[in-house]
Parts: sequence; structure tokens; C-alpha cells
Amino acid sequence: MKPADGPVPRLRFPEFRDAGPWEVKRLEKYVEQRAGNANLIKGRLYAEPGHGRFPGFSASGQDVWLDTFEHAGPAIIVSAVGARCGRCFLADGKWSAIANTHILFPQKSDIDIRFLFEVVTQDGFWIISGSGQPFVKVRDSLRQEVLLPSLPEQHKIADCLASLDDLIRAEGEALAALKVHKRGLMQRLFPRPGETTPRLRFPEFRDAGPWEVKRLGEVCEMFSGGTPATGNADFYGGGIPFIRSAEIGLAETELSLTDAGLLNSSAKLVESGDVLLALYGANSGDAALSAISGAINQAILCMRPRNLIKTYLYQFLDYWKSLITSKYLQGGQGNLSAEIISSLATSFPQIAEQQKIAACLSSLDDLIRAQGARLEALKAHKRGLMQQLFPQGIA
Repeated sequence: MKPADGPVPRLRFPEFRDAGPWEVKRLEKYVEQRAGNANLIKGRLYAEPGHGRFPGFSASGQDVWLDTFEHAGPAIIVSAVGARCGRCFLADGKWSAIANTHILFPQKSDIDIRFLFEVVTQDGFWIISGSGQPFVKVRDSLRQEVLLPSLPEQHKIADCLASLDDLIRAEGEALAALKVHKRGLMQRLFPRPGETTPRLRFPEFRDAGPWEVKRLGEVCEMFSGGTPATGNADFYGGGIPFIRSAEIGLAETELSLTDAGLLNSSAKLVESGDVLLALYGANSGDAALSAISGAINQAILCMRPRNLIKTYLYQFLDYWKSLITSKYLQGGQGNLSAEIISSLATSFPQIAEQQKIAACLSSLDDLIRAQGARLEALKAHKRGLMQQLFPQGIA
């Protein structure tokens, strides 16, 4: 039987190939929308599950626990306000939603909430308004027309995508576990602040004695860059990658400089493999080994070590990030500087021990990168699959 004309996906499970086109519906007819409870007593909210039996959803997701619950069964939680507005989370069991959230409860028996979740999490579904404090126009969003198949086909698609979500979740947990393992290992391979001997040492260095205390300025050459005049078109678009603080570890940059831009500014050249530290910006305190040769701006400190291995210095800075930012960037405010970094005193091992520590931690970085690539590949596979399982205009 030939299906009727109308919207159909490019990829369909065999039992639905002759099921006909999907129907155009308004989601407001399928869900009841309520606001999260802004009046939950603060003293009942906990950050750890051991202190509360029931999960609570905020605008950031399921990140609190409560002694009691307000809702039971499946629903979709939508972040209502702020930088994350429009993000969605699937709730089930017994739970609550607190301030700055919208809740979508299924209201008809011919809708699969898991399928609906896949619809409302697509890019551009939620209508966002406001700039300084963006918010979701939830009623306008739910008045939009979407395409829905029959309930059995919804179930089939939801089951398929849920199995992929399980794989993505498992790979994400494996990635998080690797990062936690590395952090724990670093805490033992590097001495605590004020100490000169680590708690964990490779066998060949157990009798090597304490590490030598030095300031970073004694063991590193340091310099920052600058930014050419942004209004001069002759300074940009050349062959010199212009590395900004958010790009310290990337192989590509958004901007590039001409020779004239480099010569007529304080921008400084760095080489592939140089240790770069973000002095200010959203990633202040981040360190990376430069993946490319290029020029840096004033928000980046290049550190070229003497009698130190670059990979060891990078790993050490990565370990010390929280210590540095907690001391010099109170509440996320303030900037780091070459003077601050050069004045930091810590203990350093001999070259052979540096090499061993750097090789160990770098091998973990390789595992973390490979795991991250697997996770991104699964996410890309799901996106591609959805583009075929949903008619155009939905995915």
C-alpha cells in the first residue's frame, strides 16, 4: 500500500513504512504546563543524595535532593531563565522542581513523553526572549506546530534513541571517571602546597630525597602578547594564527594576523608545544600546550621553562589551577598576571622524575581524549539518526 502524501521521515522502521504521513499537531494540546515551586524551603534542599531521598530539578538540572516530593511520574523540566534557558531534563519517579523551571506533564494517552522530550530538545525549538537575562516564552513555544506519528511509532523511536542515550550516558560516565582518576593521581604525584615530597613516588625515586623549592619566575621565561588595532583591516586576515585565551589548546583560531599586524602591536609569537596560561577571561587559570605556532594576545602568558620539561610544567599548572584561582580570583573576579604567576613558589623534582610524572599523566590525557572522541562520535551518530527518523522541520 502506498502511503498518502505528507510529511514522512527518510528512515522508518519496517512495520511503519506503509503507516502514512505524520500529523501536524500543536504541543499545547498534549501537555499541561506548570511553573516550578519557588517557595520550597531552602533548608530542605541538599546537594548530596544521602541527605535527601527525592531528586529535585533546578534550572541547571537534577542537582538537589529533598526530604519530600511534589510530583510523581514522567514529565519534562525546562530551564526557564538565564544562560541555560531552554535546556530540558526528563523526570520520572518521585521528584520536585524548584524555582526558574517549567514543568510539562503529558495530558493525552497518545503521546510518549520520551518521544516528546526528543522533540523539545531540538535546537531552536524554544522561543527565547531577553538579552541581559534571557527567558523562555513557554506558551508561545508550545503553540508551535510539530509533526507526530502514531503512538506505536513514537514508542519505537523513543526506545531506539533511549538505547543510544544509555550508551552516551555510559561513555560520559567513563570519561568523568577517567578525569576523576587523573585528578586523584595528580594529588598524590605532586606535593601538597608547602611540602617538598609527594605522597606517591615511582619506585626508582623513593630514595631521591625532597624536591627543590623554587619560584616559577626562577625556572621559566614568561611573556604576554597584545592585540593589534581592531579597526585596521590591514592587520587581520594574514597567515599568522592569532591565539586568544579561549583558544590556547586548539589547532585552529578564529582570527589571524598579517605581518603588519604583528609588527605594529604587542602581539608575541609562540611556538607549537609552548606552555600557555589564560590570565583572564572565562577560562582564567587554564593551561595548555599550544597545538600551533602563532601570536598571542595580552590575556595569555607564555611560559618557556628552564631545567623543566614542558609537559611536566603543563601538568603541574593544570593541577595547581584551583589553588591559583581560589587565591587570586575571588568570586570569579580579578585577573592573573605574570607577576602573580612568577612569584608562586613550589617544589620541583629532577629531570628524570619530571619525565616519569609527565609521561604517566600524558598517557591518561591520551585516554581521556580518546574517550571524549568516542562520546562525541556517539552524540554525532544520534544527531544524524534523528535527522533521518524525524521528517524535516523537526530534527
